[in-house]
Amino acid sequence: MPLLGQVPELLDRALKAQGIPIDGVSFGTLDDPSTWTVHYRPEATKAQRETAEHALQAFDLTTVATVAAEADADARLNEPVTRALIVFLAAHFKLSEAEVREELLAGVKRESATITNVAVDAER
Repeated sequence: MPLLGQVPELLDRALKAQGIPIDGVSFGTLDDPSTWTVHYRPEATKAQRETAEHALQAFDLTTVATVAAEADADARLNEPVTRALIVFLAAHFKLSEAEVREELLAGVKRESATITNVAVDAER
């Protein structure tokens, strides 16, 4: 799953969004948080460093990959061809467009959970 390679960037953005002054993050091994390093800027306070360390411990690769896959699927459901397919399926099965969209997203979540688990295992 290509997203797993973006995990350092995602963590970097998450820490910066919390106002923690960092230059970046680096990973030794993707699935071993003990090898992850946050590169703090000199002005980072002890409290900010502690907040970042808690965020590192709470960072879950499976959740990140699943959320990103769902966001990607949601964006794809808004593409013109997909929208037309949703309209067609809704009319054909006598469902609302929202119901069709919900079913498609549920399918993506099921598939993404399987794919994510395989991808995380493959990184180990």
